[in-house]
Amino acid sequence: MEIRKIKWSLGLILGILPFALTAQIRVDDTSYTVEQLVEDVLVFSNCASTSNWNKSAGESGGFNGVGYFDARGTSFPFEEGIVISTGNARSAEGPNTNELSDGTENNLWGGDADLAAITNTSQLFNASFIEFDFVPLTDTFSFNFIFASEEYTGFYPCEFSDVFAFILTRPDGTTENLAQLPNSNVPIRVTSIHPAIDFEGQSCPAVNEEYFDGYNPSNAPIDFNGQTVTFTAGAQVVPGETYGIKLVIADNRDGYLDSAVFLEAGSFDTGVDLGLDRTIAENGPVCSDYLLTANVPGNPTYSWFRDGNLLVGETGPDYLATASGTYRVNVDLGNGCVMEDEVLLEFVPPSLIGLQPLDLARCELDGNTMELFDLTENSSDIIGGLDPDIYRLSFHLSQEDADSGENPIAGPTSYEGTDQQRIYARLAASIDCFDTTSFLLEVNDFGTLEELEETYYLCVDENGITLSSIPIDINMDPATYYFQWFRGTDVASGIAIPGASNPTYAASEIGAYTVAVTHIVYGCTYERSTEVIAVSPPTSFDVRQTSERFTQEAQIEVNVTGDSTYQYAMDDGAFQESNVFENVAPGRHIFYVQDVQGCHVYSQGYTVVDFPRFFSPNNDTANNSWGLIGPDTFNNYTIFIFDRYGKLLTQLNSSNPEWDGTFNGRPLPADDYWFRLVYLDEDNTFGEYKGHMALVR
Repeated sequence: MEIRKIKWSLGLILGILPFALTAQIRVDDTSYTVEQLVEDVLVFSNCASTSNWNKSAGESGGFNGVGYFDARGTSFPFEEGIVISTGNARSAEGPNTNELSDGTENNLWGGDADLAAITNTSQLFNASFIEFDFVPLTDTFSFNFIFASEEYTGFYPCEFSDVFAFILTRPDGTTENLAQLPNSNVPIRVTSIHPAIDFEGQSCPAVNEEYFDGYNPSNAPIDFNGQTVTFTAGAQVVPGETYGIKLVIADNRDGYLDSAVFLEAGSFDTGVDLGLDRTIAENGPVCSDYLLTANVPGNPTYSWFRDGNLLVGETGPDYLATASGTYRVNVDLGNGCVMEDEVLLEFVPPSLIGLQPLDLARCELDGNTMELFDLTENSSDIIGGLDPDIYRLSFHLSQEDADSGENPIAGPTSYEGTDQQRIYARLAASIDCFDTTSFLLEVNDFGTLEELEETYYLCVDENGITLSSIPIDINMDPATYYFQWFRGTDVASGIAIPGASNPTYAASEIGAYTVAVTHIVYGCTYERSTEVIAVSPPTSFDVRQTSERFTQEAQIEVNVTGDSTYQYAMDDGAFQESNVFENVAPGRHIFYVQDVQGCHVYSQGYTVVDFPRFFSPNNDTANNSWGLIGPDTFNNYTIFIFDRYGKLLTQLNSSNPEWDGTFNGRPLPADDYWFRLVYLDEDNTFGEYKGHMALVR
């Protein structure tokens, strides 16, 4: 067999420091006989008789795995009861600071064949049990228990199946295990109930974790590492027949790390059950006559009470409650067997639909027949005057789901529905106190929602005064749609513009604008937004020559400062994106600049200065004289003209701007002649240029 000697305490594994000590359970394993444990602790009722009591709990090795526990004043779920352990019962007393591994090696005792067979578990050791016969006077019985184990540490929950069974033997000799997970045939054992395990490189997934109550800290009331939630086991029986009961637990694979089952005192219940309390806070209230049933086999006497007062004349097994109160029934089977139960009922008005909800309509823009609906738009009509804290509204996709309350629509405020889809609404105060109704979803074709330009431009002067309004047009048919214009980025936060109800709005101020477009027939509204910004005149406009003078291929650059994008033109040419003009001919030119929005157009003249490369003074009206082209650009200038030998022939200036090719009145021969130009340009900067020209005869 496998030997395990190390106890991995919860404090070591999870780093939990010891808390202040709390009260611990107390175990008495000597004062009670097995008969007393069964009769006076577990059953404690005149409605069943017991006999043939027996136990086996490691006595051969000097152990006693069965005892009475008292947990009053502690945090343990049961106040008192019976503990059955695979080690000493007294070792179950807290705090959780010891390793419980009673019955190992030389002290090991055997398993239990009945437990092995009914749970299909092999390698069982240290089995402890109590067993007895009982004869019920009623047709049902049940008991409450908690399973606890030292195996809830390290990797052990993945491997070691310490197991417990409640074996019921019926009068015909057939047996069944009543200690199983709810609605299953899975036995109560360590490996079938634990969280996910990840310990020192070993791991296994969680198994039925919802039934694991948790790991116990070092100051727990019991000395076990972990425990389950409270389970209730029970069965239908035949009154007066004899049944056998065996409560048995054992270690699996070895005797190390004990396990125990705690049986709640008095929970071996053979009584009557009126059901759960029905209140607004718990399980839902009652809204119509409510039938209470306490039908017990035989010929019992029934007494019914409401708020402690006897209901005179009500002596049958059923009572029809019609008002709020605490109801109790006493059932007397004779021979001292008196059973009772009580239930709290809270009545509220019936869950009646307030108003029939309207069908919900949406419009589609993209050709998709599925649209988002807020189903809760109908909530106020459906709930009416009822308290929404009591009457809960849910929406469903079928009448069957609405009737049962199953499969509610998870996101009713943004439900993606289709045209002509029916939605079912359930208004319920409880599972049997509800009303239903339904309504349709409609998806209509809105048509094409046109776009606005992202930005519109408003022309203003240098003082920011509007020169002319700018039309913003949604370009949609007023015979099909209503329009309302707003100042702002959306309808919700915007301010409606009085009288602005046409497809077009003439904006005269900068800012955000929104138009709400409503379909006249369907009532659906969508919106479009845009921004109007101001276009101001440029703050500066300058034309300058960026190439050298007298090149015959002048380059002119137009520079503008402003908050817009600009286009440029020269003379009668088309506007262009570039602000540079190449190969500009000598002479006077007009340069234009305009913003791309067309708000402002400005012009400025500029003269390109140059000189003719030849002249022919022959009185034919063409090129008869020579002088500068565009000399008015200069503030002052003088030209000195020489022959090839350096003889000064004449001087030109603004008063005498041209030379006719003569010297002292006599025509000069055809030849190259040289000149020297000195000048002050428009900003009074001195300049000088030397060149030559040809005189042609």
